[in-house]
Amino acid sequence: MLDVGIRIIVLRLQFWKIWVNYVDVAVTVVSFMEVLSFAVPVKVNAAIFRLLRIGKLARAIRMLPVTNALGSLQLLVKGLVASRGMLFWSFCLLTFLQCVAGMVISTLCRDYLLERISDAPNSQAVQDVFLHYGTFSRTFLTMFEILFANWGPPARILVDNVSEWYSIFFLLYRCVLGFAVINVVNAIFVQQTLKTASSDEELSFKQKEKDIAMYANKEMEPSIWRSFRNW
Repeated sequence: MLDVGIRIIVLRLQFWKIWVNYVDVAVTVVSFMEVLSFAVPVKVNAAIFRLLRIGKLARAIRMLPVTNALGSLQLLVKGLVASRGMLFWSFCLLTFLQCVAGMVISTLCRDYLLERISDAPNSQAVQDVFLHYGTFSRTFLTMFEILFANWGPPARILVDNVSEWYSIFFLLYRCVLGFAVINVVNAIFVQQTLKTASSDEELSFKQKEKDIAMYANKEMEPSIWRSFRNW
């Protein structure tokens, strides 16, 4: 708490231009609130503060030395930071497509649910369809499950219980969104990572140092054997 205050006083506006400092401020505020909760008799769930303590581990990242062993970690972090805008818009695009697909499925399942709930509300098929596609939130979660997880069971529920024509929808959904869109997004992320690795001067300098050290070790080994034979 004291070190953060001193850095704010000394650095002033420069302190807020470094994103890691925001982590320090957040950890300091959480620690202060934790101490205040023990001083003031207020009912606060202690588990919340225990979970927030995990944020203190982020401060330890700043103390790690940037060595060759951590070069891959540094490249990974810089690649994620450089791709934050692309990550946001990719998430927005996928969310929009999931919402559209979810609304289409919910509309198609609405008549089936209204008809079968009045006739056989305790039917297992009706319960399965409602648990996966009964509301927008359930359908939205099911769409993410179909895209990123095991898509067979949610698709089989509609194909086996409602209509076999749903198989065409799920096949097109998986081929267009699950294959084409996801692979394009992955390729763009790989391109951004390679661009970050090639344009980063610090990483390039460390890679050159590593190559020079390896070359020096290879050149040193024959000279050692020759001196050993002459001895």
